[in-house]
Amino acid sequence: MTTQTRIGAAAVLVFVLMVVLNNAFVAPAVTGGFLPQSALMGYPPEQLARFVDEIGGLGWIGGAYRAELVVIDPIFIGLFALWVSLALRAAPKAALALALVYTCVDLTENGLLLWALSGGDPAAAATLLLPVTRVKLGLAALLFLAGRAATRRRMAEAGR
Repeated sequence: MTTQTRIGAAAVLVFVLMVVLNNAFVAPAVTGGFLPQSALMGYPPEQLARFVDEIGGLGWIGGAYRAELVVIDPIFIGLFALWVSLALRAAPKAALALALVYTCVDLTENGLLLWALSGGDPAAAATLLLPVTRVKLGLAALLFLAGRAATRRRMAEAGR
């Protein structure tokens, strides 16, 4: 197993942990199962304000959600960025630049969510979060597909 594969597997495991945490505990505890970091189609500021109010009163679930934003998601972000850098290593400067852009966008999203959870203006947070979330999700998808394609191409060339 290559280093790239091990890092990718670790990223997948951390991602699955976040999906389980969010879908088994956080989403069922809030109105409508709303999760701002996966709301690609957007949401009104009132929905984010309701989420912030509800998550703040959920005890350990609210604490786990904050821990995800502060600890678990940054671990995933770092692993995914490292995987992207290794997968796209044929163009190291571009790979590093793309990985850094992704890291900055995803950490910005986390910061905005934490700001809203800490008493920031939900209307301003919702306005800022939607484009950041869309860029994050789109960039993650593109980087994953590009990384897979580059890896497959490298494996095919090595097999010749």
